[in-house]
Amino acid sequence: LLLTCDAVLVSGSAIVNECALTGESIPVSKAPIPYISKFIYESGDMEKVNISEDLVYDPEKDKKYSLLSGTTVLQRKPTSGTNAVAIVMRTGFSTFKGSLIRSILCPKPTKFEFQADAHRFIMM
Repeated sequence: LLLTCDAVLVSGSAIVNECALTGESIPVSKAPIPYISKFIYESGDMEKVNISEDLVYDPEKDKKYSLLSGTTVLQRKPTSGTNAVAIVMRTGFSTFKGSLIRSILCPKPTKFEFQADAHRFIMM
C-alpha cells in the first residue's frame, strides 16, 4: 500500500519502507501515538480531556508515530482488538514529500557575492 498523505498512527502498528524519502533500505516500525490513542479509547469523551502543550501532535517530535507520503506500508498489525487506524494530517504539496518536490521545483533565490562583484566590475 503506497501512502499518498501524511498520517499519524492512532491504533495498531505498521512496518513501512521509507527508502523513497530517506534512502534507508531497512523497513521502519511505527507505533501508535500513545497520548491520542489513550484519550480516544480510554476516556471515550474528548470534552472531558484536559489537553496541555505536551500532548499536542508535533510532526518533528513525533516522527516515530508518523506515516509519511511516498512510503510503502509493508505490514500493519491490529492491537488489542482494534484495527490499525491512522488520521490524515496533510495531503498534496503540504506533505513531507510535497515539500521536497516544492524545494526542487521552486528553490529559494540565492544571491552570490560573485554575481554582485561581476556586475560592479562590468559597470566600471
